[in-house]
Amino acid sequence: MTPSTRCAWLLAGAAVVGLLAPVWVAVAIAIALLAAMLADALAVRDPPRLQRDVPEILSRGVPASLSVRALVPDSRRVLLRQPAT
Repeated sequence: MTPSTRCAWLLAGAAVVGLLAPVWVAVAIAIALLAAMLADALAVRDPPRLQRDVPEILSRGVPASLSVRALVPDSRRVLLRQPAT
């Protein structure tokens, strides 16, 4: 798992708070941020299963329909993208 840019900015904000407020406040913010990051990492641990529907026979130059669905056990949103050819 790679921390997001948002997480890095929040951690930098906790460091700035450490300069302006008591150190324990910055440490508490950093611990809360790390706990939230760990909970997020554990929540998305299993990748979603994909269901693909494509014709068995494909011909070059003939359009074919492709359907891809993500099957997730909870209410997570999944973004599916097709790379450009």
